Amino acid sequence: LSIWLLSAIIHIFGDSLIVIRIAAALIGAGVIYTVGSIAHELGGGKFAQWFAMLAYAAAPGLLVINGFYSMNALDHLFWTLAVFYVLKLVNSGNVKWWLIIGLIAGLGLENKYSMAFLIVGLGVGLLITGHHRLLRTRYFLYGAAIAILLFIPHLIWEFALGWPTLEFIANAKQYKIAAISPLAFLLDNVLAMGPTMVLIWGTGLIYLLVAPTMKRYRFIAVSYIVIFILLNVQVSKAYYMMAAYPPLFAAGAVAVKRLATLTSRQWIKAVAVVWVAIGLPLAVSLGTPLLPPPQFVRLSRAVGMEVDAGERNQQGALPQYFADRFGWRNLAATVAGVYYGLTPEERERTIIWGGNYGEAGAIDYFGPAFGLPHAYSTHNSYWLWGPPKDTPQVVIFVGVGRKMLEAAFDSVEVGDTVKCDYCMPYENDQPVFICRGYKYNIADRWPSLRHFI
Repeated sequence: LSIWLLSAIIHIFGDSLIVIRIAAALIGAGVIYTVGSIAHELGGGKFAQWFAMLAYAAAPGLLVINGFYSMNALDHLFWTLAVFYVLKLVNSGNVKWWLIIGLIAGLGLENKYSMAFLIVGLGVGLLITGHHRLLRTRYFLYGAAIAILLFIPHLIWEFALGWPTLEFIANAKQYKIAAISPLAFLLDNVLAMGPTMVLIWGTGLIYLLVAPTMKRYRFIAVSYIVIFILLNVQVSKAYYMMAAYPPLFAAGAVAVKRLATLTSRQWIKAVAVVWVAIGLPLAVSLGTPLLPPPQFVRLSRAVGMEVDAGERNQQGALPQYFADRFGWRNLAATVAGVYYGLTPEERERTIIWGGNYGEAGAIDYFGPAFGLPHAYSTHNSYWLWGPPKDTPQVVIFVGVGRKMLEAAFDSVEVGDTVKCDYCMPYENDQPVFICRGYKYNIADRWPSLRHFI
């Protein structure tokens, strides 16, 4: 879904970095607005609504997720919208809201499987907090049917291609995602939401759990706990949990307002705003590319906020969400230098092969400006797009190990090396290999070369 939407955005507004990042930022703005709407549904007045939006906008995780376009930005929006409409359902008792909730759930599943964690969390939360009557209605079934109908096209795609996502998830758990303790998982989320913001969303969580006035809304806190347990059992990356925090920020804002009102100490609101403002410069510095890389590294180390990617791969000086913004054009330019070092006759029967979708994607995106042909890869969706029609005379590889190539080709030589100062370590010092004399038929070997991870 996210890529379909992105293609529509590019078709209408053009393919530029600013357009793509504005799209991501607008999605984030939608999440912030919905956080304020959740505060309203929880009984908060104008201060609670604006404070909830301000506090969540000061979370580094929000700035990171919405600083570039990906399915994760939409994931946060769908999660937050789903909670908002469940609150409207609970407050009004109008079971027709299940139709909207089903629509959001279906779109969320078409975007990312993690929507299922929210569905389970909310379902358990509603059941054990006394809202089970809302589930015993035909409109709940209608909403579920809408969600399933929207998800069916993806299930058909999965079935037709042999369930690639299940293979991807299994491989990621076994080879990619680093297992961490529940405490470390929680700490990563505290850092992602901003250390100072834990007083806001943490207060919201406790308020939902213990305040008598929040009994009707306790299902939100229960769903958070259920999702936390599920993600830890599944050995997931910590950032998958970030989509569960917007409602807690809203509840925290309502708690601040209620405390100020009950104690007749309106200065509490001013202190809360100042507290958020104190953390905002740090959040902006860590969540956006505001600082030059060396200064960013010094700052993140000084405040102890070196959040890794939750993977087993070697991490660099920059976190992956910044490191992956470096080096791609240079990679294409380096490969182009190797490509044009071949004779014109060889270039006519040469293909370029990326070890992962990032490398192949860089060739396909920046390559046309250098006159490079389309790239091939066996990583993730690139494998689904198939092999070249004919076995080439020369294959230029980037991101593939030499031993593997020497087993498959008669001749393997280094044409150049890709250099990038701030990219991920495994993308730096990458040899660009020129390989000749492929020992096999590519089409025959293609099924065994599949690499989903």
